Amino acid sequence: MRKIQIILLVLIVIGIGLIFTQKYWVENLVNFILQQNKENDSQNDRLNAITVLTEAEARDIAEKSCIKGGDALASGGTFNENSRTWWFDANLNAIQEGCNPACVVSEETKQAEINWRCTGAIPPVTEPEAIKCQPEQRNVDACIEIYQPVCATVEIQCIKAPCYPIEETFSNSCNACKNPLVKSYIAGECQKAGVGNQ
Repeated sequence: MRKIQIILLVLIVIGIGLIFTQKYWVENLVNFILQQNKENDSQNDRLNAITVLTEAEARDIAEKSCIKGGDALASGGTFNENSRTWWFDANLNAIQEGCNPACVVSEETKQAEINWRCTGAIPPVTEPEAIKCQPEQRNVDACIEIYQPVCATVEIQCIKAPCYPIEETFSNSCNACKNPLVKSYIAGECQKAGVGNQ
C-alpha cells in the first residue's frame, strides 16, 4: 500500500510541474509540430512538381511503342503512383498462354514496354475419360453406320508375356464394343501411329 502512495505522489508532483512550466514547453512543442508539417508539405510539392505525364500523352507513347498491325490498347489506363507508370491493357496478336499483356509507360523515361503479366498457371491438358463397354453394347446384332470415331483399347492375345493392349480407331462406339477384346474407348480417332481403322 505504501508503494502505491509513493507512486501517486510522484505522479502528482510531475503533473503540477508540467502545469507550472507549460508556458515554456507547449509553445516549443506546437512550433516543432508545425515545422514538421511544413517540411512534409514542401516535400510533397517537390514530388508533385516532377513532370506529370497525362493519360493521353502516355497512351500516345504506348500506341507508338507497343502496338503493331492489328494490335490495340484497351480503353482507359491506370496510373501506378509507386512506380510512376501508366498501364494500358493490350490486345496483342502474339499471345502467351496464362498471360495478360499490358503496355507500361514510364513517366520518368517516357518509354514503353510490354509487361506480359504471366501467372505461371497454364491450364492443364485434360485427358478424355475412358468409357467402358457395357454388356448391352456387346450383344447387339447390328450397328448404325454413322461415323463418330472412337479410339478403343484392344486387348491382344499373345503367346509370350508381357502383352500390352493397343489403341485402334473404330467408326463408332457400337462397332468398338462389338469386339470382345475391347474393354473401353474414348471419343475421337486414335492419335498414335500404326493404329487400325474399322
